[in-house]
Amino acid sequence: MGASDGRGGGADDRAPVNPMISGQFIAQLGLDRDKVPSWEDFPFCLSAVRHLDNIPRIGDAYGSRSLHEQSHGESFLSLMLNRFGGRGLYVLDEPEAALSPSRQMAVLSRMHDLVRQESQFVVATHSPIIMAYPDSIIYQLSDQGMEVVEYTETEHFSVAKGFLENHRRMLDLLLAD
Repeated sequence: MGASDGRGGGADDRAPVNPMISGQFIAQLGLDRDKVPSWEDFPFCLSAVRHLDNIPRIGDAYGSRSLHEQSHGESFLSLMLNRFGGRGLYVLDEPEAALSPSRQMAVLSRMHDLVRQESQFVVATHSPIIMAYPDSIIYQLSDQGMEVVEYTETEHFSVAKGFLENHRRMLDLLLAD
């Protein structure tokens, strides 16, 4: 697979590479992985974004509270509860990033409501809670490619289970001098 930073280059480039994540693909799109713009890079947009809450239909579209008054996790849940609807296709990249375990369970519950309304989800996650969704198909990506695995065969499940079953031993191992 290219260099460990995903940009390509180096002796490893002879190995098969997923074209969707290769450095070549990123370069073709003209993206620079080192520069992630922030709102401060677009001051003309920042002032406009701050005024979006004053437009009634936008403010109401995400529940009763402004997204700007909510944490990252709260605003994500507001999005799922107020903007995701039935018969949708939702592609989520690490939705657990800003969510506590109990909020991750709330996401599972909302996903289930939406699946019953004929929605579909494609989710990239490291969360053993989110990947536990019943009857989901779990694809594991590795240097050998992509394969379907059972939930209990994932590294995420094994690591979480091992830690929770014997956290004192794990802490001793992790924090040993």
